[in-house]
Amino acid sequence: MKIAHLSDLHICQKSRPQNLERARRLIDYALEQRADHIVITGDIVHLGEAEDLIAFRNLLDEFDLLDSSRVSLVIGNHDIFGGIYLAEDILAFPKKCETIDYQKKIIEFKNYFFETFENTYFTSSNEIYPYAKIINDVVFIGINSCSPYSRLRNPFAAKGKVDKKQLENLRQIFSKTEFQHKIKIVLIHHHFKKINHHSSLFRNSFLQNIESFGDRLRKKKRLIKLFHRYNVDLILHGHDHHCNENWIEKLHFMNAAGCIDKNKPGELQINFITVTANTIQTEIRTIAEARSIKVEQPSEAAYAIAM
Repeated sequence: MKIAHLSDLHICQKSRPQNLERARRLIDYALEQRADHIVITGDIVHLGEAEDLIAFRNLLDEFDLLDSSRVSLVIGNHDIFGGIYLAEDILAFPKKCETIDYQKKIIEFKNYFFETFENTYFTSSNEIYPYAKIINDVVFIGINSCSPYSRLRNPFAAKGKVDKKQLENLRQIFSKTEFQHKIKIVLIHHHFKKINHHSSLFRNSFLQNIESFGDRLRKKKRLIKLFHRYNVDLILHGHDHHCNENWIEKLHFMNAAGCIDKNKPGELQINFITVTANTIQTEIRTIAEARSIKVEQPSEAAYAIAM
């Protein structure tokens, strides 16, 4: 089974029309490489606007990918709240966040892509996350890591947290007999790394500090402990806007970022995960943004892990 992993497409037809075309290029390439399943770990859109979610739905439909067996999605903070990208937005952004119905946004996200949530296990009819989906020998476990807005705890609406109810439901999923002997791949938006201050997203140090302050996944140690307990094989995420992979306390993490500014000009990156028998092989591949330019190359980091 070959899995393509994308994240942080940040589609915005008003201010970033190129990102929709970049997303098209990445999906087209994934299918050219015969990916069986495509995973997108949040921040599909830039400002959380309906027109951009519809544009991405139409893009999936264009490739005949509105199908639970072909695509799995989890929500990102930009899909709910949008974000801050200019200094003058800072004062208005909290007021905007206060008007957003967090739960309603999560439901709307599912409804835009409802076909990709079919044939999926939910712990109750009222809960969208976490979910579990079996594709061949893999069970994908989708988690919502977006923290609700708070003036004190989440003033820029970018922090992550998995609440106690989701943790309880995750234990229920991991304990199900039909999932226990599958390869377990977790899908989550927020990263688990230490905060860094090296970002090209904001051009001055003040906004860089804001971005770093808002990146954190709170109480991540309890998630790591849970993943250890239930032998999670791979965690796919985004949020950091880099394509890379790393190990934290012997857990394997892979980060994706498809269409934003940390790629080199004219280049895009995409992650591939190949599952065969009891082995997971991972690769980060660089491709040309335009089809006419040949850049295609694997990164130096390509790993094979025997299960």
